[in-house]
Amino acid sequence: MIETQPYISSLLRRKALKFITLMISLSDTPASTHKPQNPELDRKNSFLSLKHYLPRTWIIFTVFFLQILLLLAARNFHISTALTARHESPPISAVHAGNTECPSGKFASEIIYHNRMLNYRCRTLDAESATAYYIPFYAGLAVGKYLWTDSYTAKDRDRHCRMMLKWVHDQPYWKKSDGRDHFLTMGRITWDFRRSKTQDWGSGCIYLPGMRNITRLLIERNSWDYFDVGVPYPTGFHPTSPSDVATWQNFVRTRTRTTLFCFAGATRGLIKNDFRQLLLNQCYNSSGSCRVVDCGGSKCSNGTSLILESFLWSNFCLQPRGDSFTRRSIFDCMIAGSIPVFFWNRTAYSQYEWFLPGEPESYSVFIDKTEVLNGKSIKDVLEKFGKDEARKMREKVIEYIPRIVYAKPHEGLEGMKDAFDVAVEGVLNRVKDQEQEGYKW
Repeated sequence: MIETQPYISSLLRRKALKFITLMISLSDTPASTHKPQNPELDRKNSFLSLKHYLPRTWIIFTVFFLQILLLLAARNFHISTALTARHESPPISAVHAGNTECPSGKFASEIIYHNRMLNYRCRTLDAESATAYYIPFYAGLAVGKYLWTDSYTAKDRDRHCRMMLKWVHDQPYWKKSDGRDHFLTMGRITWDFRRSKTQDWGSGCIYLPGMRNITRLLIERNSWDYFDVGVPYPTGFHPTSPSDVATWQNFVRTRTRTTLFCFAGATRGLIKNDFRQLLLNQCYNSSGSCRVVDCGGSKCSNGTSLILESFLWSNFCLQPRGDSFTRRSIFDCMIAGSIPVFFWNRTAYSQYEWFLPGEPESYSVFIDKTEVLNGKSIKDVLEKFGKDEARKMREKVIEYIPRIVYAKPHEGLEGMKDAFDVAVEGVLNRVKDQEQEGYKW
């Protein structure tokens, strides 16, 4: 059983729950670990510059906005018509991508896990009987405000985490096992919480005293840290029932895939020997065997139907590392029934062991990045997989779709385990294992 209520009650008493409310509004910070200009400041400055020209400017803006809507409507009509003509349009009831009620990016895992925890079947209000203790602290959203400007100090970035730890350590339940039965969700990659020097990027939350024994659910883990657990990135697919999942699985299983492989991504122009540029070059030179979605600039920042289409039409999808070792595209690709092709072990195999098959070759292809850098043809490698072999790999991908998605209902999916269920059961099993005599870390 999991106990959460005393934490929430105390937060309310200390008015610290205000942080959670405020942090939700910070969740639209960009995903890159580079420091862009502050988008909120840009928007504010843009508005101030318009004030002197109202209402004329608003008339021009309105006309321009209507033109954009017409163009988008025409484009969407074209895509919809094309899909319908092939009689392979996605089942609408199973797809929620783009719905503002179903957050698919914005580091939303902290909100998802907290909402699900409040209705979790194993939750108890009796703290004495609890197996584990969930800490409803939004670590990623708390630090998000402070990452994109030099106006804040390292102390600012660590403030909320220090407050949380101070309160948790004062609770009697912490002393039961020195925090080894406590866990929380940290909705960013682990490196955003591993600042070792004052002038470096991010928060130092993971390195703070008292954080050592807390299990941390992150969208990217440090493979050498036992207390880091990698969990799937939230995507745009939030099924509302087991039938939604089954309908979608059947849809991607019966797709006619006309392209051997695909790649959706942007180059990193400032990086020498940019690996993504090599992938794009191989795609463009593959004589129609590869679909490309070039995400240069901000074309794919909020997702695009073209990415999903490329995965749905392709047998394999190339998955290099992102700004860090992992990327959300891994899960978008697999949900679409496409077979992922990895180039780094740390992109998936040592990240999401609880959620993916134990035999990597059963659902994916691995091509060492060094071989690609030395000129190895990705097309030649993938063409060696026969239809039956690819079909078996795709079936394994489809089988594991429930384990890598987050259901929309707060109660989960009856009779089916989604990513939340797998993660929390994994934590509970870990806590029980630690209680066994002779357990080795």
